Amino acid sequence: MQPGRKPSPAEPAPATRFGANRSDHAGPPEQPEPRRSVSRRSALAEGRNWLYEPRTAVLIVLGGAALIGGGSRLLEAWKSRRAVARLGEPDVTPQDVAAVERFGRAGLLELFRIFSESPTPALRAAAGRALCRLWAKDQLVAEEEKAILRRGYAVDWKARRRYPRTLTREIPILVYYGLPVLPDEGPGITAASLEWSHRLLGARRASLEVPSPWTPGPGRLAFRLVPFDFDTKGPHRLVLQTRVRTRGLSDSWELELPH
Repeated sequence: MQPGRKPSPAEPAPATRFGANRSDHAGPPEQPEPRRSVSRRSALAEGRNWLYEPRTAVLIVLGGAALIGGGSRLLEAWKSRRAVARLGEPDVTPQDVAAVERFGRAGLLELFRIFSESPTPALRAAAGRALCRLWAKDQLVAEEEKAILRRGYAVDWKARRRYPRTLTREIPILVYYGLPVLPDEGPGITAASLEWSHRLLGARRASLEVPSPWTPGPGRLAFRLVPFDFDTKGPHRLVLQTRVRTRGLSDSWELELPH
C-alpha cells in the first residue's frame, strides 16, 4: 500500500500487527481453542494397576475371611443336625450320645429324652454325663439344671425288705443317694458341686427326723432300727426326704427332691 492512497472497496483489508483481518468471514470472531491440561494425579491413575494397591489387598483378605467363616458355620450346622438326628435312630450308641455335647444346646431335648426314657442304662448314663458337661459350660438355665437332678436322682438302700417278726436286735441300714452320673473329681461339675441335707421319717427316732447339716455329696445316711421302738410287728414304712443346693457354681438354687 502506498502512502496517501486509500484502498478501494474491492481490495482486501491489509493485515495488521495483531493478525489478519477476518472481517470477511461471517459470524463472530473465532476464539482460540483451549489447551487440554492433564493433571498429574489423573495420569498416575490411568497408568497404575489396582491389584497392587494395599486397599485392594485388604478387601481381598476381608472377603476371603467372610467366605471361609460363612462356609465353616454352614458345615458346623450341617454336622450338628446330623448328630442330633442320629440320636433318634434305634441303633444309637453311647459314643453317638456323647458326641452331641460339642454342639451345645442343639441336642438338649434329645439328651433329656434319652436320659429320662431310654431303657438302656449305658445310654442314660452317657446322656446324663453330656448334660452335666453342658451344665459345666454354663449352657443351661437353672430350671434345666434342676431337671437333671429330678430325672437322675437315685437312692440305694442297703437293707433287707423283710425281717423276722421275732427279731430283737438292732437292724443296721445304710442309704446312698445323689446324682450317680456326676464324677467324683475332675474339671467341671462334680459330686462336690452339690450339697445335700436329709431326714428320715418312720424310724421312730427324733434325731433322724431333724434335717441333717448340709454336706457335699454324694449323700449318705447310716442308722439303726430298734424293734422295741415300734408298737406293732409291722409292716413299717421308712421315708427319706432330701434337699440339694449348688455349691460354688454360677447359679445358686435349692431343690427338694421326691421322697
